[in-house]
Order: sequence, then C-alpha cells, then structure tokens
Amino acid sequence: MRSDTRTWWQHLRSGLPARTLQFFGVAYLLTWVFWIPMLFAPDSLQFLHYVGTLGPLAAAFVMRYRDGGRTAVRELGTQMVRWRVPARWVVFAIAFPLVLFGVGAVVSAALGSPVEWSEFLGSKEFANVGLMLIPIEIIFFGFGEETGWRGYAIPSLEADGWSSYGATTIFAFFWAGWHLPLFFYSYGLQTLGLLMIPGWIISILLGAYLTTFLFNSARASILVIAVFHGMVDIVSISRAATDTTLLVVNAGLIAAAVFVVIRYAPSLRAATHD
Repeated sequence: MRSDTRTWWQHLRSGLPARTLQFFGVAYLLTWVFWIPMLFAPDSLQFLHYVGTLGPLAAAFVMRYRDGGRTAVRELGTQMVRWRVPARWVVFAIAFPLVLFGVGAVVSAALGSPVEWSEFLGSKEFANVGLMLIPIEIIFFGFGEETGWRGYAIPSLEADGWSSYGATTIFAFFWAGWHLPLFFYSYGLQTLGLLMIPGWIISILLGAYLTTFLFNSARASILVIAVFHGMVDIVSISRAATDTTLLVVNAGLIAAAVFVVIRYAPSLRAATHD
C-alpha cells in the first residue's frame, strides 16, 4: 500500500490520461442530454432516466473504436457476454443482494414492519412492471453503466500505471459527479439532504471497490457485474423496501467492500484456484 500511495502522487502530479477525461466528457454529455429535459417533466419523461444510463456504454464503444478500431470493439462485446467465469462469482452477483434483502426483511418484520412482498418488483418510477424490472435494471443500469465504467474508464487508468485500487478511487469521484442531475429529480437523489451527501459519496466509493473486485475476480466479465449492479438496484429501489431492509442492504454491502479493500488492495482481485 505504501508504494501504491507514492505512485498515486506521481500519477496525480502528471495528470489523468487524456483518454480517460475524454471518455467521461462523452459519457456525461450522452447521459445529461437525456436527463436534463427529464427534470422538467419527471412524471411523463421518466423513461429518459433509463435511456440516459446508456451514456457510459455508448461512450465506451466510441472510445474503444477510436483507440483500437473494430478489434477493440469486438473485445468489449466479448466482455459483455462472457459467462465462462468461476461459478461462485455468478452466485455472489445474484444471491448476495437478495440475501441481504431477505435478512433485512426478517429484521424488519421482527421490528413490526413486515415487507409487502407483492411490491418487491415495483419501483418508484415504474410501479407495475413486474418481472420486467429485472431486465430493465440489468440492461440499463447494469450494462449501461458498467460497460463504460469497467469496460473503459478504469482500464484506461490502469493502462497508465494505476493499480485497480487507485484507478477505482479516482473513478468513483467521476461516477458521483455523473449523478449530478439526479439531485434535482424527484424520483432520484432529490430526497437526500446536505448532511446525507457525504455518506452517499462514501457508499459510491465503497460500492466501486466491491464491483471492481467482482469484475477482476470474474475474469473481466461485464455480464457478471451488470447482473450484480442490477440486483443491487432492485433491492434498493423496491417498493417493498423498508427503512430496515435498506439499512441492512447498505450495511452488508459496505461491510463486504471494507473487507475487500483490507484483504485485496491494491489489486482488488481474489486469489483463484481454477
């Protein structure tokens, strides 16, 4: 960790790679061009929230093509459908968020606030989509974001000499900034008070570490982390969620992220035996 810290200072003094900054510029533009109009009609234009999340994905393909042409684009496409990974990481991606929600539901019921399971696949924006919520969250928020974040942004920093830990730390602040319009969106982050924003940023940072760890351990499979991202979103935005389930889900994710950082930084990669 000490040598990695020295490298941090060396990299920061020389600046971030131009291609990384260009990627975020394109990703922000392609997302915000949809999100900003949405703010003026949140009840009728909420579908733009989902369309806008495809901005990082589109930016990754643009930058990959610019850097390496069709070959680089095909490599990115291969990562998006890579399913031959150690089974434990597929199980983790699907089961861990659901287990946390289940534990939270048990605790919530014990405290007198039982979960309304019929509302589990309802969200604030689209309350009655049912099972469609699963592909919606995985495609738009999972693939839409992660194809850009770990298909281009973090690898571009790693190619410049950053460790996965350092690259993910830098990335997390750009990721937080990408959400800025949602602080003015009634179905988004508008309900966060000023005192809650630092906690939200910390959760973004820790969530970034955990997802990078999963990505690195699952043979750079964007498919696996898209599923994980989507499942985390489902248990977080569910209309069935109570304050207790949300507390348990967030606490569990934070605990896992802290363990990963302590155990696996700076590579953020679990030892493999297969």
